[in-house]
Amino acid sequence: MIRAYSYILSLIKKKYTRVLVDQAISSGQNFVFAIIYVRLLGPEVFGKYSLVLFFGYLLIMLKSSFIGTLLSVNIHKYKINLFNYQVYVLIKYCIVVLFSILISLIALKINLIERESLHYVQVFFAFFVLFDLIKTYFLATDKTWSLIVVDVIFGLVVGVRLYLLNENLTFEYIFLINIQAYLASFIFVFFCCRVKFYKPSIRKIIFFYNFEKKSIKHLTLSVLMQWSSARIGFFVLSFYYGVAQVGIITGLLSIIGILNPLFISMDNYILPKASRSFYNKGVDGATSVIDLVMLRMLFIILPVSLIMFIFSGEIVLLVLGQDYSKYSYIFEWLLLVNLLIFMSKKMMYLINIRHYQDIFTKVYFAMTLMVITLSYLLIKDYGINGFIVMNLLTGFLLIYLLKFFYKRRLL
Repeated sequence: MIRAYSYILSLIKKKYTRVLVDQAISSGQNFVFAIIYVRLLGPEVFGKYSLVLFFGYLLIMLKSSFIGTLLSVNIHKYKINLFNYQVYVLIKYCIVVLFSILISLIALKINLIERESLHYVQVFFAFFVLFDLIKTYFLATDKTWSLIVVDVIFGLVVGVRLYLLNENLTFEYIFLINIQAYLASFIFVFFCCRVKFYKPSIRKIIFFYNFEKKSIKHLTLSVLMQWSSARIGFFVLSFYYGVAQVGIITGLLSIIGILNPLFISMDNYILPKASRSFYNKGVDGATSVIDLVMLRMLFIILPVSLIMFIFSGEIVLLVLGQDYSKYSYIFEWLLLVNLLIFMSKKMMYLINIRHYQDIFTKVYFAMTLMVITLSYLLIKDYGINGFIVMNLLTGFLLIYLLKFFYKRRLL
C-alpha cells in the first residue's frame, strides 16, 4: 500500500504526467459539453455555433503559428529580457484580436451571426485565444499545476451554469457562459502570475520580430492552408443545404471526439521519443518507435471504432437523440475517415522529426484546391452524402500527398 502510494506520488511529480492529466480534463470537458450543446441546441443552432467555432479554431491556429509555437521555443532564450518578450507576445496577441474582429464582421456579413450576437462573439474570440495563449505560456514555463487549475475552473463554471440553466439554451447564451468561465480562469491567472513591470525596450521588441518573422510567415501560411482544407466543405454544405446539415455532421463528430485524447497522447509521446531515436539511431530508429507506438494505439482505436460502428444506431440515438438517429450511417463513414487520419500520422511524424515542415504547406495547398473542386462537384448536388465522399477522397489524398512530397524531398 505504501509502495503504491509512493509510486503515485512519483508519477504526480513528473511534468509529463501532469500534462496528460490536463489533457484528460480538457478533452473530457470538451466532449461532455459538446454533447450537452448538441442535445440542448438542436441541429440548426448547433450547426450555426459550430461554424462560428470553426472561425475560432482558425484564430487558435493563427495564434499557434504567430505566437504559440515560437513562444514555446524562444521563451527560455530570453530569460534576461523576459519582460520585453512578454510585451512583444502581448502586441502579437492584440494583432490576433484585431484579426478576430475582422472575422466576426465577416461572420455578420454572411449572415452567420445576427447583429445582437456580434459583441458576444467578439469577446468570446478574444477570450478564446487568450485562454489558449495562457495555457501555452504555462506549458512552456513548466507551470503545469496552474495549467490544470485554469482548465478545472473553466469546466466548473461552464458545468454549474449549464446545471442552473432554467430556460432553453440560446445561441447568445452559450457564448456568455464561456465568457464567464474564461473570466473566472483569468482571475486566478491574475493572482497567480505576478509580473514585474518595467519600461519596455522598443529596440528589443523589434529584434524579437526580426528574429522570428521568417518562421511566422512560413507557419502562418501553412495553418491557413490546413484550416481551409479542413473547413471549407462545412461552409459549402451550409451554403447549399443550411446550417442544420453542418449541425448533424459536427454532432456526430462530437461522439468520435471521445477518441481525441488517444490521438493527442500519441502525438505528445511519439514526437519527443522518435526525435531522440532519430538523432541516436537515424531514420530507421525513429521509424521503429513510430511503428511500435502506433501499432499499440491501433489495438485500442480499432476495437473501439469497430464497437461504435456495429452499434452506431444505438449510440447515436442514446447520445444525441432522435433528431440524429436517422444519420447513423453517416456516423459509420465518419469513423472510417477518422481511421484515415490515423493512418496519415506516420508520415506527419517523420516529416516533423526531419524538419521538413515546408512539405505541409505544399500538401495543404493541394488539399485546399481539391476540397474546393470536390465541394462544387459533390456537395452541391449530393449534399451531406457528397460531403462524406469528399472527406473519404481527401483522406486518401492526404496519405498519398504526404508520402509523395516526403519521398521527393529525400531524392
